[in-house]
Amino acid sequence: MDSINRISLLLLCICIVSCAGQGRKLSNAIASNASVGVSIPSNGEVNTSSYSGQSQESTYEELSDAEKEIRELDPSGTYMLNSICVEAKFKNVAERCGLIELGFNISVPAVLMDRNWQLRMSPRLNMLGTEQRLDDIYISGEEYRNRQLQGYRKYNDYINSILADSSLSLRYRHLLEVYIERHEASPQAMEHYVRRLKKWFNDRKRERIPKAYARYVRNPFPEEGVRLDSVVLSDDGNAFTYHYTQSVRSSDKLKKIFLTIDGELWNSYRKLYELPESDTVTFYVSSLSTLADMIERYKDTVIFRNQSVSYDSRLVFASGSSVLEPERDNNEAELRQLKCRLAEFLSDNVFVVDSIIVNSFCSPEGPEQLNASLSRERGRQVCSLLGTYASSIKDSIMHSVWDISIGGESIGRNTALEDKVLAIEDRSNGEDWRGLIEELNRCDFTYERLVRSIESETLVQKRKEALASSAFYKDIKEKIFPALRRVRVSFHTHRRNMIADTLHTNVIDREYMEGLNALVERDYRTAIVKLRPYRDLNSALAFLSLDYNNSAKDILEHLTSSVKRDYLLAITYARLNEESKARTCLQRCLEKEPGMRFRANLDPELKGLVPIQ
Repeated sequence: MDSINRISLLLLCICIVSCAGQGRKLSNAIASNASVGVSIPSNGEVNTSSYSGQSQESTYEELSDAEKEIRELDPSGTYMLNSICVEAKFKNVAERCGLIELGFNISVPAVLMDRNWQLRMSPRLNMLGTEQRLDDIYISGEEYRNRQLQGYRKYNDYINSILADSSLSLRYRHLLEVYIERHEASPQAMEHYVRRLKKWFNDRKRERIPKAYARYVRNPFPEEGVRLDSVVLSDDGNAFTYHYTQSVRSSDKLKKIFLTIDGELWNSYRKLYELPESDTVTFYVSSLSTLADMIERYKDTVIFRNQSVSYDSRLVFASGSSVLEPERDNNEAELRQLKCRLAEFLSDNVFVVDSIIVNSFCSPEGPEQLNASLSRERGRQVCSLLGTYASSIKDSIMHSVWDISIGGESIGRNTALEDKVLAIEDRSNGEDWRGLIEELNRCDFTYERLVRSIESETLVQKRKEALASSAFYKDIKEKIFPALRRVRVSFHTHRRNMIADTLHTNVIDREYMEGLNALVERDYRTAIVKLRPYRDLNSALAFLSLDYNNSAKDILEHLTSSVKRDYLLAITYARLNEESKARTCLQRCLEKEPGMRFRANLDPELKGLVPIQ
């Protein structure tokens, strides 16, 4: 008995000493304002060696199936950590193919490592004022991890104690005996009672699974958002460094990326210490798109004095009537759109409207003469409506007010800054056979024979007979005829202050400028599509930005030598492992512009080729 007491006392003393040691260590960490360090490895290179610890996978065989499933979220094996940390707080990084590769060291001081603690570190990037959190890093002590595993084992024991409904047996026999003493019942009734009781206990345990998980698994293994979760085997007093790499997507105007790290220190029960934010590391971003030639490109074009624009309005008239009823079908919306189009043309600052021609069409059904008369009446109705609209539209000072003439007859005149006459004429022609043939031709080869039959007839009546005898007549009448009953309004205009019929001039090439804008905004795929036909420096730059080096080389080699051309060609040759050509092109570039030496040190392809001064 005395031996047992001595052992218990010894264990208690060890526990007290251990807790006191942790307390002093924590106090020292808080007093020294301890934090993790973040820095850039020298020359972007990392010398790696394994640290005095093990990854969580080394205890894999001790885990249950449930724990193994959790661990398989990160099956990377033993981690390699940096053994040398050079304190640099900025680095030049290159954007390639829209991505930026970042690499930095995270150093953990010994005062923040203990076998009973877990250190949780959270790197954060700040790009153009927007914060982006990277995956966390967890460093766990051996005893902390053992308590995690012990919690999972207890939870799994609880799960395994829950029976399947099919395996319920006479487990609570003592309760059955109490029941027999109090009641007389048949064996079937007693068995039913016992199974119900056992099912009640079993269901109760199943309902308490979430509470059991919270009770036993106080610090679960992270399932996502964690880059590293490793175990430190012993307190050897040595700090270590982890090399962190991350690819981030670039964006327009991104010149700098700021990196900081914060963290928390935990034991198995609570948060012990919140680490101060680390020093800031700055990444300076260099992009090939900054070498784009920001020039406006023009193309030759011919400007015509006279232009006409046609617009089809789907106004619906009653059968056999020329009266336009606004409330019928979609007429109200069509009239509103027609009025907007008219106002748009009359208030245009570049073009002056000379005349408006109205064509009203009918579908080819019924007597030809009746359709011709009906279409003209409907056309005149629309002309009158346009005249009313035009007379009510207020023009700008430049356009003043119009003198409106319908069919050569003036309907009103107002004082204007210049004499102008707006002629509105009806030229309706009745049945729309041309429109019918166009609609039939849009339907692939379905109506090919019918179209040939219609076009071979010169008499309208013969055409109608051929159409009516077709097997497709019913479908054509239902689907195509309504599209033929339309009013076409054509606006005939001339360019203001232009006397000649044509004018040859240069205008901005909008397609090229859209491609250049896409290149600057680093939308390289769009830039390639739009700039490919021009085969200039910007199109080569678009190819180079997506690593299409041979395509870029083919363009650049045919361009005249210049600072940017030679520089981009040097990068192209370097990527294609033609080092001597790359060195020659870079030397030629630096002779023309020595200031490009600094830029060459930023681009990884040319960094080793810059001549020493």
